[in-house]
Amino acid sequence: MQKRPALRWWALIFALAIVGLGAWGCSRSKLSWMGSHHPGEASYRFEVFNGQERYRFSAAVGQMAQVDYQLHVTDGRLTLRIVDRSGTVLLEDTASAERGADSRWVGTSSDLQIYRIILEGEDAQNGSYDVQWSVD
Repeated sequence: MQKRPALRWWALIFALAIVGLGAWGCSRSKLSWMGSHHPGEASYRFEVFNGQERYRFSAAVGQMAQVDYQLHVTDGRLTLRIVDRSGTVLLEDTASAERGADSRWVGTSSDLQIYRIILEGEDAQNGSYDVQWSVD
C-alpha cells in the first residue's frame, strides 16, 4: 500500500517535468508574439523568434504575384524566402541588427504556381515583420 502513493508522486513529478519542458521549448521559439494574419497579409512583433512561419498563396497562368515586406530585428537574424512549388528559392533576404529588409518581389507565373513565403528567425530579438502578398 505504501508503494502506490510514492509511485503517484513520481508520476506527478514526471508529468510536470514533461509539461515544463514543453512550455520551455515553445517559449524559446516565440516569446511575446503579437500580431495578426489575414488573407494576403501577416504582421507580427516579437521579443524572441527562433523557428519558421509559413504562408502560401497561388497564381494562375499569366498572373502577376507580388510580395511586399519589411523585416526588422535588434539582434539575431530574420530571413524571408519566397519559394515556388518545385522548391526553387525565388528570393531570399535577411534582416540583422545592422541591416533591415524592406523590399518588393514581383513574379509572373507561366503555369499554375503555388508560392510559399517562409520567415525564419535565428535568435531574432525585439523585431517585427510585415508581409503583404497579392495576385493580379
